[in-house]
Amino acid sequence: FHDLKKILTTDLILDLPDDTLQFKIQSDASVDGIGAVLLQITHDGDRPLAYMSKKLTKTQTNWSTIEQECYAIVQAIDKWDKYLRGHEFILETDHEPL
Repeated sequence: FHDLKKILTTDLILDLPDDTLQFKIQSDASVDGIGAVLLQITHDGDRPLAYMSKKLTKTQTNWSTIEQECYAIVQAIDKWDKYLRGHEFILETDHEPL
């Protein structure tokens, strides 16, 4: 209980990017929005660098699931291009067809 209490009351700390470590993007889409997190893989586990989320427009909510999931990926890569350009990175999504 005390560990959970500490986690829930501690400020979220984002790491600074390290060009020597591999980047990872985890993205997802839902009925009315998209989101993603930029991570770096360290010996201590994945560390968050940045988060993004965006509400879908009425037109975008009519897109198929695969289109919404792809849109989340494209938006994340576009947003974090300055970190990802010239680096290999891992992309994770929960959408099986992708």
